[in-house]
Amino acid sequence: MTIHNRNIVIDFEPISRRIYYSDNETIYHTLTKSGIRIKSLCGGKGTCGKCKLLIQKGLNLFNDPTMAEAEQLSKNEIKEGWRLACQALLDYRKIEQIKDLQSLHVRIFLPDDLLVEDFKILTTGVDKGIQLNPNVIKLCVHPDKPSLNKPIPDFERILYSLPPDKLKPIGNVEIEYNILKELPDLIRTQEDGLTLTILNNKNIINCEPGNTLEKNFGIAFDIGTTTIVGYLMNLNDGKIHAISSLLNPQTAYGEDVITRITYIKENKDGLNQLNSAVINALNTIINKTCKKARINHSNIYEISIVGNSVMHHIFLGINPTYIGLSPYVPAIQRNLNIKARNLGLNISREGNVHVLPVIAGFVGADTIGVILSSQVEKESEMTLVIDIGTNGEIVIGNKNILATASCAAGSA
Repeated sequence: MTIHNRNIVIDFEPISRRIYYSDNETIYHTLTKSGIRIKSLCGGKGTCGKCKLLIQKGLNLFNDPTMAEAEQLSKNEIKEGWRLACQALLDYRKIEQIKDLQSLHVRIFLPDDLLVEDFKILTTGVDKGIQLNPNVIKLCVHPDKPSLNKPIPDFERILYSLPPDKLKPIGNVEIEYNILKELPDLIRTQEDGLTLTILNNKNIINCEPGNTLEKNFGIAFDIGTTTIVGYLMNLNDGKIHAISSLLNPQTAYGEDVITRITYIKENKDGLNQLNSAVINALNTIINKTCKKARINHSNIYEISIVGNSVMHHIFLGINPTYIGLSPYVPAIQRNLNIKARNLGLNISREGNVHVLPVIAGFVGADTIGVILSSQVEKESEMTLVIDIGTNGEIVIGNKNILATASCAAGSA
């Protein structure tokens, strides 16, 4: 009986490809034969170490690590299940000893930097148009110089130079501590004025020399279970300057929210691993969009985040375990505003991260985004909105009532 006749299934994640394995070929050849392009500078000879992948299930069915893998991978990596695609193949002698056919199921994670294929991730659509009212504005000011007649402190002179129709009463305006420390030197060395970045009409979160009014950016993220998309927008006019997307690297720890919750429950450092994976992915998207738009990441002053309830909690570093247990309640429902530096996100150091509220245990902030963009709550007729992803949600209602529900929908 050949390996092929045993119907060995290999699932490749996070791309959700299922392939039946043919005997006596490496995973590298299985991938290339199936049209899945991966990076390999040596053409599958085992000398470049670029085709590294993680065998998450069925590791016991593979051949022992080769000399090439011993040179390219650390002992810990090999122990964790990392292999080179060009060296790893299923060992028929081990497979013939397996009596339980369900054990003949292999799951392999392909890291983002391994894949060459341009996967089709939805990044565009049609909305009803939303009036722009950003939380972040920029103002260029020219404060008076101090004198013996008017020895007014630096911060107060800046306040007096602000246009009164733009902000809340001057007495309510605050400045971030790190910006205040730089203010004395900055205000005395600039002849062309200063540009202030102001959050929520009252918090000065940045101060720059000269006029930088046009460099006022925000980025919106949709953290999906399988994919992550980021939209870089100019907050002055709402123009989208760049869009970038990635397959969610958390798939290495589980293909759906339940398996990721289980991983966190069973592994002491599980939450930190999944949190680090998503933060690194967001920073990668930030870097990519900034390069496309040719701007500096320090000119991004606000991030908006949506995602299902489990993705929401993992992003915030909050244990999502209890979402998966009856009565399925999240840790928090309301929206949050957090400093980007506290989350490890690479934007302006005093930049704000706005996390939209969740609705229930398995109806998250992404559904809030759907409601806001579709404006279903303004409809007179009963209207149905469907969001099909790895998790599926529906919203039904009109201006009088809204009802939501969710279910598993696969890696759509």
